[in-house]
Amino acid sequence: VVFETYGPGGVAVIIEGLTDSVNRTSQEIKHILSKNGTALAAQGSASWAFTKTNEGYTPTTTVPISEEDGAKLTELVETLEEYDDVQVVYTNAE
Repeated sequence: VVFETYGPGGVAVIIEGLTDSVNRTSQEIKHILSKNGTALAAQGSASWAFTKTNEGYTPTTTVPISEEDGAKLTELVETLEEYDDVQVVYTNAE
């Protein structure tokens, strides 16, 4: 499964996961995002900032973020990666 969102500082985020229950994983991702002040975005709303490659997603544009937003983004990514169904989190932060 692939989820898209925008993180601190307007950074595009793509979350790739592997699950046996899309509904359960979707609800858990929504919960994690809401605890971190964001929400799921519509499909395609963040993927425009990336190119899909064999290795995953490579940012085509990057966004400079403040130190404070960088700390918030790091916390969000770490929380997402702690969830077993999440495989990889991609961002376009500089």
